[in-house]
Amino acid sequence: MRPRRVEVGEVVLEVEARRVLKGSLPIGLTAKEYQVLELLVLNRGRVFSKDEILERIWGPGYEGESNLVEVYVKNLRKKLGEEVIETIRGLGYRVPG
Repeated sequence: MRPRRVEVGEVVLEVEARRVLKGSLPIGLTAKEYQVLELLVLNRGRVFSKDEILERIWGPGYEGESNLVEVYVKNLRKKLGEEVIETIRGLGYRVPG
């Protein structure tokens, strides 16, 4: 069962509404940015490799740009704050649990 609302510090993910707030302000995310954030937030504490994120969000066999995940994570950090998504060197990304 998916939660309706998940808080990560001052960032709030409203799952059913597919909406993100920082404090009380809505944050505009693209569909893919939202999907990446949702994957990490709903699996808080779990590390996802770049390949896992690509496969889950862009589909199996995606063969586009190799730095796509890094670009999306960078954009999310700009919009939400550096502390929301953690880089685990050599392994991938996670939202701290």
